[in-house]
Amino acid sequence: MHGLTSAHHSGLLVSGRLADLYGRKRLYLIGMIVVVIANVISGVIPTQIALTVFRAFSGLGLSISSPAGFGIIGTNFRQEPWRTFAFAALGLGTPLGAVLGEIMGGLIAGTGKKGWQYLYFLLAGFAQMEIGDREHIHQSTEGKTQNRQIDWIGAGLITIGISLLLFSITQAGLVEKGWRTPYISPIFSFSIILILIFGWWEHKLEYESSVIPTSQESPTAYPPTAIKDSIPPIVRLSIFSRHKWRISAILGIAFFDWLGICGWVYLTSVYYQDLLGYSPLKNALYILPAPITGIICSCLVTLIVPRVKAPILLALGGISSGLANALFAFQSPNTIYWKNEFFSAILQPFGGDLTIPIGSIIISNLVEDDEQSVAGALFQISLQIAGCLDLCISSIILTQVESIHGLLKGLQIAFWFNATCCWFVLVIIFLAFRKVGLAKDIAKVI
Repeated sequence: MHGLTSAHHSGLLVSGRLADLYGRKRLYLIGMIVVVIANVISGVIPTQIALTVFRAFSGLGLSISSPAGFGIIGTNFRQEPWRTFAFAALGLGTPLGAVLGEIMGGLIAGTGKKGWQYLYFLLAGFAQMEIGDREHIHQSTEGKTQNRQIDWIGAGLITIGISLLLFSITQAGLVEKGWRTPYISPIFSFSIILILIFGWWEHKLEYESSVIPTSQESPTAYPPTAIKDSIPPIVRLSIFSRHKWRISAILGIAFFDWLGICGWVYLTSVYYQDLLGYSPLKNALYILPAPITGIICSCLVTLIVPRVKAPILLALGGISSGLANALFAFQSPNTIYWKNEFFSAILQPFGGDLTIPIGSIIISNLVEDDEQSVAGALFQISLQIAGCLDLCISSIILTQVESIHGLLKGLQIAFWFNATCCWFVLVIIFLAFRKVGLAKDIAKVI
């Protein structure tokens, strides 16, 4: 599983750039083909090492197709309410996948000793359906950037940097000694250095590209090789400061919301399984209202987003997911389920299921057509880093407090931390979006 997630997360940004340059439909189908092949081989592979390798290839396929899918929606669905419907459907995949995956996975895995192998065939079948439906993916999504050179230096820096960053953060939350483990701090430090070098390199390329004359300017003042040799960056760093930093703001909102949401999932499993001694199945049943509510919320998004101001909905999401964590912070093992736990599960999904579709609409409206897939990759990376980081921070808080005050107190403090993360989005919303109306009108607010 770690191989799959690492390959998925680390390849997003480069895949997004390739999709914007060489065609989103092409990259989307290539990614799905990789997923099909990797899952079919995973279902028959005999060794654990080989299985890990092909799970990583499956994650790579997802990293290729995910940003391309975001770009396809961003460039093809221009009119409301269809644009909102499309991004809401994209966001629906998270809660719907959680429910169906949990149910179908349990049923198939329980068919026999090798039932788990059939799960990979099922995943391959889902991906094959996407390939079979390729005629409905519009050709108009092909990239139209004239300069299609690839910044391979930047691609290598950011891919290795993000991979090592997520690896070090994840391991710090899993191993017994945490950050005191000898290899974790050096890997984390090296990843930060690589990402900083990537930022400097991208700034350099963006500056060099900006001095190349446009078609209306006279190119005689520049060397003949200047235009040919100019390599565009993987991501223009100016994207973060456009529209009064609103792209950075929506990435921050998604980041802090997702911190609290992922923390809730992790901490509730500790609460039910470690504190109360419940089985994983009983734990899944107790939190089942969360994905069910998520599906309902995602469906309602199509009705409320075109009618309600984006800041109000984003704030509602942050408040709700924060309250979900706070209810567990007040929870006592002797309290009945229906007092706090049930309502916590009902409130938990709103942060993600409102932020993801609304954030997708906003960030898509704020970038150019040749940046749609890169923007989608940035949005997904902010969520993935948040998920890994919260696992690390919540586990550190939990273990440190537990060693002094016990497991229950550790859980309460960790839940309060996650609630604070969710509520911090209110500050970002006030600073960046207080004058914004509907999500579809975001680009009109200067």
